[in-house]
Amino acid sequence: MVIRDTIFADAVAAIDTGDLVKLDGLISQYPDLVCDRLQTGEPGYFADPFLLWFIAENPIRSGRLPANIVEVAMAITDHLDALAPPSRQSQLDYTVALVATGKIPR
Repeated sequence: MVIRDTIFADAVAAIDTGDLVKLDGLISQYPDLVCDRLQTGEPGYFADPFLLWFIAENPIRSGRLPANIVEVAMAITDHLDALAPPSRQSQLDYTVALVATGKIPR
């Protein structure tokens, strides 16, 4: 998957490296990162993903999760809780499914 939105790509890179400071800064500056879907136009189970979905390392980008992935997930969900978009619960539910079925998290 090619992420053309550079801000969203930076946030995904921060997830992949476990950079909480960078991730928090990006979400604080651009709160829509946790509210809006990335428009990819691609079909399938990962169509137009939310940022939170990327904590499952799905689609596989590096083949590993950062050691602090739980803290990364909590940082995103803290922002999600504070902003309370209508998609909040569905984001959480689908993320759990991605983590439970993903090759890397298992």
